[in-house]
Amino acid sequence: MRWCYHRESEVIMDKKYIENQYHLAVLDFQTARSEEAQWEARKTMARLEQIAAQEYGFEYADDLHERELGGKRV
Repeated sequence: MRWCYHRESEVIMDKKYIENQYHLAVLDFQTARSEEAQWEARKTMARLEQIAAQEYGFEYADDLHERELGGKRV
């Protein structure tokens, strides 16, 4: 699975990779057994949202969140 490519010495994450990792983080959040585990999953989600916004724009990052969480805030 190709998860990144190089652009002028930058590493860019592939959209599909970001989407898959975000989905896993949402599942981790939803099935967390403690608040600490929820917090770690939410930090991962926030990091991926930040990467998505930097690489593909805020509209894509918002769409990613909307698709996975349906507008719910976590």
